[in-house]
Amino acid sequence: MSGITILLNQFTPGAIDSLELDCILTESHHYQNEVTEFPIEAGFSIGDHVIHKPEQVTLEAFNTNSPIIQGSESVTDNRVKATLENLLLTAGYDLPDAVIANQNQAKVVTIVTGLRIYTNMVLTDLTIPRDHNNANALQFTATFKHLIILQSQTVFIANVNDVMSPGIKNKVAPKVDTGSVDAPNATQEQGDIFDKMANDTNPDKEIVYAEE
Repeated sequence: MSGITILLNQFTPGAIDSLELDCILTESHHYQNEVTEFPIEAGFSIGDHVIHKPEQVTLEAFNTNSPIIQGSESVTDNRVKATLENLLLTAGYDLPDAVIANQNQAKVVTIVTGLRIYTNMVLTDLTIPRDHNNANALQFTATFKHLIILQSQTVFIANVNDVMSPGIKNKVAPKVDTGSVDAPNATQEQGDIFDKMANDTNPDKEIVYAEE
């Protein structure tokens, strides 16, 4: 009897966020990698060729109106109904007798299992079988998938002139306007010929250069 008491005192129930589960019948933990079709040269890292798929976990569990663990804060007069409502709200569905629509706002939850704790999980599949054997309990199978959440960040880049040291600024030569420069050793007559070439629109016209 003492051994059973110790096990019950150390027992940590499974949970879907704040919803404690009386019993988890089965757990299915799914991990998957996708490998690209491109060949990789020997000796190179394979990190860019393997894509981790989101983690998935499937729970088959049930809750009753008489939970095994007494004194839990989640115990209500109708715990089966409360469990159903919690699961529907987690999946983003309206409650059967809801006055205000839920607007399909699925929740991101934390899943506690016997193997590990999953964070940022979304309920993707929910099955609730009903028969005469579980009329006073709610047995269900729920599949959760990990939601990858990214955080954007704005980075301000300083002006290069603000971060450039005075020594480097002094080494940069300023722009100098030299104006127009006449070609050396050019006669007035040659200059007139070049002006005519620039203004002439006839490409076939022969230009005669005068020599001194």
